[in-house]
Amino acid sequence: MSVDDVSVVRDTPTLTSPSDIFALQADAEKETDVATRSSQMRKFIACEIYSTEQSYLEHLKKLKKIFMDPFIDAAQQSNPLVNPDDIKIIFAHVDELIELSTIIVEDLESSMDPWQESESTVGEVFLKYNPYFEALLLYAENHQQSRLAIKRANENVLYRKILQSQNKQDSSRLVLSDYMIMPIQRVTRYCLLLQELKKYTPEFHMDFDDLCHAVDNMKILAIQCDKAINDIELL
Repeated sequence: MSVDDVSVVRDTPTLTSPSDIFALQADAEKETDVATRSSQMRKFIACEIYSTEQSYLEHLKKLKKIFMDPFIDAAQQSNPLVNPDDIKIIFAHVDELIELSTIIVEDLESSMDPWQESESTVGEVFLKYNPYFEALLLYAENHQQSRLAIKRANENVLYRKILQSQNKQDSSRLVLSDYMIMPIQRVTRYCLLLQELKKYTPEFHMDFDDLCHAVDNMKILAIQCDKAINDIELL
């Protein structure tokens, strides 16, 4: 055998066996399945964030319409039926929470309709409005004072009658305290949902870095809100 023949033999690629081909195909299909599932999960979780935000906003609007506005009207009469100072404390920061949730819903809808896996973003929305989430911390810091104001107001017969009347208007059978705790619960929900969305978002996705920052910011907010409530309750 000549030197040239040896060279040809060495340069000739080794043929892949059928079993190797099948293995490569299986690996490729597995990677495709994983990517497809991640894409589906990302869409599902993003839709969950959007739909639950819509529901949360509707509950905030009910809180305002069914409870907050009637009590404010009762407190603003020339001869107030309820203590204006207590009503102000009870419903502090509710308007800011409604404004915040409204713009989140609008931006999420704009980003997700229609859903485009490579372009639709969620982390960007939460990162953009991060300064406005302070309203949730202020609400948490006021939560215990709000509960005390409700306790004082319950000693007022007219307050109890108005409350009973308004409770009957709510077909969902939720009472005032149910609505008042929702913003506190929503912070924890943000953390869980954003963390899950990050889990199924590829690192090369345009929303990944924003999601990372949004998750970190929301975790900090949750810790601050929890500390605010617990510190106040210890007083």
